Amino acid sequence: MPDRDPTRIGGDAGEVPTMDPQPRGGVDEPRPVRLFWTAPGADPHTFSLHGELDVATVGELQTLPATVRDEGLVLDVTELSFIDSTGLSALVSLHRRLADVGGRLVLRHPRANVRRVLEVSGLDQLLTVEA
Repeated sequence: MPDRDPTRIGGDAGEVPTMDPQPRGGVDEPRPVRLFWTAPGADPHTFSLHGELDVATVGELQTLPATVRDEGLVLDVTELSFIDSTGLSALVSLHRRLADVGGRLVLRHPRANVRRVLEVSGLDQLLTVEA
C-alpha cells in the first residue's frame, strides 16, 4: 500500500471515487474528484480541484479545514473538467460563508468550458475569477 501524501486531504491519496447515477456516455465509471494542497509548503489557503464537481462529488468541498474556510480560499480549478448546478451552488455557499467573516473565494485558472458555465450563470460577476 503506498504511503499517504500528507499534503492531501479527502479520501485515500486525496481521491474519492464516486459513481454517477446517470453517467454521461452510458457507462458506470468512477469519476474521482480530488482536493489537495497545491504543493508542500505552499500557501495553506490554496487548493487544487481536479476532476468533476457535480452532485456526486460536491461533498469533497466539505473536507476543507474550517480554519481555511473561515479565512479565505483560493481554488486552482485548472484541472476541473466539469461543473454542474450542484457544484455552482456549493461554490456560492462557500463564497457566502467566507464573505460573512471577511474572507473571499478565488477561482484560479478555469478551463474554457468551466469559465463558460461561470459566465452563463453570472457567477463570474459574483466570484473572483482569475485567468
